[in-house]
Amino acid sequence: MNGEKAYGITYCQVTLRVEKDGKAFRTQKRLRYQNKYLKVSGEWKIKAMSSDIIWRETHEVIQEV
Repeated sequence: MNGEKAYGITYCQVTLRVEKDGKAFRTQKRLRYQNKYLKVSGEWKIKAMSSDIIWRETHEVIQEV
């Protein structure tokens, strides 16, 4: 943090489930958000945001009957 400006990094993990051609798939992603903040009228606002997928993996979901 430098006065009215700040920089932050946030990590996030997301799990998505989709169906394609009658099969279920699960995709897991880990993301990194890099944000620049600016203090405006006493409140912190996001000035800029970028994101990167740092890991991704997809598997078919096998369901037992």
